[in-house]
Amino acid sequence: MSHFRSFLELLSQVWRLRDHMRPGRRLVVAGFLTTLLAALLEVFGVALLVPLIDLLTAMEGGIRGRPMKGWLDFPAQLRQLFPGRGPTFQIGFFCTFIAVVILVKGQVQLLSLRLLNRLMMRISRNLRTDLFAHLQEVDLGVLESRKSGEIASAFTSNIHHSTIVVDNLLLMALRLLVALAYLTAAVSQSWQVAAGLGLVVVFVIFSTSMLHRRLKRIGREVAHGHRMLAGQISEATGGIRVIRATGAQAYATASFQKANNVLSIADEAGRATNASTMPLAESVGMIGSMMVVVGTYHWLIVPKHLAPSALMVIGLMLMRTLPVLNQLMTHYSLATYASGALRELETWFREPKFPRKPFGMENFAGVRDQISFENLGYSYPNGREALCDVSFSVPAGKKVALVGSSGSGKTTLASLLLRLREPTSGCIRVDGRDYWEFSPESWHRQLAVVEQEPFLFNDTIARNVAYGLPHATRDEIHAALKVAHLSELIAGLPDGLDTVVGERGSMLSGGQRQRLAIARAVVRNPRLLILDEATSALDSASEQEVQRALESAAEGRTVVVIAHRLSTVRNVDWIVVLDQGRLIEQGTWNVLVSANGAFARLVQLNQLRSDPESTLSAVP
Repeated sequence: MSHFRSFLELLSQVWRLRDHMRPGRRLVVAGFLTTLLAALLEVFGVALLVPLIDLLTAMEGGIRGRPMKGWLDFPAQLRQLFPGRGPTFQIGFFCTFIAVVILVKGQVQLLSLRLLNRLMMRISRNLRTDLFAHLQEVDLGVLESRKSGEIASAFTSNIHHSTIVVDNLLLMALRLLVALAYLTAAVSQSWQVAAGLGLVVVFVIFSTSMLHRRLKRIGREVAHGHRMLAGQISEATGGIRVIRATGAQAYATASFQKANNVLSIADEAGRATNASTMPLAESVGMIGSMMVVVGTYHWLIVPKHLAPSALMVIGLMLMRTLPVLNQLMTHYSLATYASGALRELETWFREPKFPRKPFGMENFAGVRDQISFENLGYSYPNGREALCDVSFSVPAGKKVALVGSSGSGKTTLASLLLRLREPTSGCIRVDGRDYWEFSPESWHRQLAVVEQEPFLFNDTIARNVAYGLPHATRDEIHAALKVAHLSELIAGLPDGLDTVVGERGSMLSGGQRQRLAIARAVVRNPRLLILDEATSALDSASEQEVQRALESAAEGRTVVVIAHRLSTVRNVDWIVVLDQGRLIEQGTWNVLVSANGAFARLVQLNQLRSDPESTLSAVP
């Protein structure tokens, strides 16, 4: 029963993912029909050998028992079809017929395998496409809680092993059809023998049940091991500068070896268990089959209930059924072993999409009056409160700075404004309307962001600047680069705008990456601009130039600045001071300094100096 439950669970997992596999109804039907035809022709080809031997013995005057039953009694059928023909003609005709059957069977089997391969290719492709599309829509917390290597493992190892499950289930269906065809042939000669073969199959399944339970457990461990190992690789390669700078190569290698050893041990155990399945099934099946042969001879052949040639048919059926049975168990073992990856993949598809509350369809054309943050609150999935009861306004066309120590909630608030996260309490209103009512396309078309750590794609400068704007012209790109003070740099590069910046912009300096991100924001001509410490990676001269350019670009736009430097704080219209997710002060520079509160203490303690190189430290 455990085998049956495990098999049903496996089928249930595949069924739940069916919408993501979408192999195509016609392809599935064609694969099933060719598989069925190949199975029938295989059994028919084997069964024809016995009538041939029976025909030869009859021609030579051999002793015949009771004629074979049904379609297997070929000698009698040949005599009826070709009366008066000699033995040579009958044997030649029969051999030609066998050759044609085997030839057709081979071609049908080849077609069946090609269809199965196409089926697997289509399933893999659709799973990868759907998983990628799903990850584009999941909550940010899901991606932030996983290592990038784990996500890469889902696209490689998990999908590969998931297709192995489907492939082996389909091959099981093929082998099962063959086994049923052989069983049908045996039943046509003797139901007693068929019942004996059925008992042999039951004993084989029972004897391997413990191995399959072990394979299922090991399969989960292997899937987890692949995910952990991929995470180790991505973390080690992404942090290679830190590893080398701290001389921690030996530690990193030891951590990798530990994860690698865990995976290797589990993989070896799985392979050993899987390798044990076939010998065990073959041994139990052979012993049971020989008992069936002996019983058939004693209780059916000797009392003349069955012809000796029928025993030959049964013997050949047994010889062909045992390998088929072994293949059936092997495919089931492989499917069980790989089922852990299928479960991992299903977990990814179950991750909740963002947003839970759907966006509206209203068109956003920019801020006309003000953006109001009303009693805004946000808590992370782990329960940590990032914002609590925050209320303030950003008038249209004005600059508002958010200041505070690290972890005060500034970037979280910017993420809420970008609609990358959904408030857990309160709301954000634009001109009196809930900002969630605006369509994603119109909202992000009028909004741009420059982050503290800009992300650049491993692509050309032009495509990085115009990312998301496929119709941006070269002139528009050049204009944006000029605003970001990158024109001279681009002009000095051999490939100009077509220069590839490397993974995450590795071919550029930190300041150049930051200015390229600024150009990407400027080229969009946004109505709402968010600057998350946008000039932090620039030297003093470049910062002043870019700051002036940003002030020019922000003319007539609404700007929210996450401020760490005096240059981005002194010139804004309004300052909002946050501490541990709460708004503690707000006002203009002069008002806040005069109030002698937290912001004033920052100035007095030289944590916010008139020197452009100064940085904003912790709020007491």
